Amino acid sequence: RFQDKMGFQGPTRIQAQAIPVAMSGQHLLVKAATGTGKTLAYLAPIVHLLQMREPRVERTHGA
Repeated sequence: RFQDKMGFQGPTRIQAQAIPVAMSGQHLLVKAATGTGKTLAYLAPIVHLLQMREPRVERTHGA
């Protein structure tokens, strides 16, 4: 299971608030304590959008 492999059970409060805003394309500034998941809140939407990109970018394209 994904949760077992990644160690995630669900989004933190800051992630639950920030990810939908980032996914909507709005500007986002997050201030929260260390360890609350800010980095993932910024990166998850970016990774998601890159994965949805067509045509898919493959590792061999960067060679």
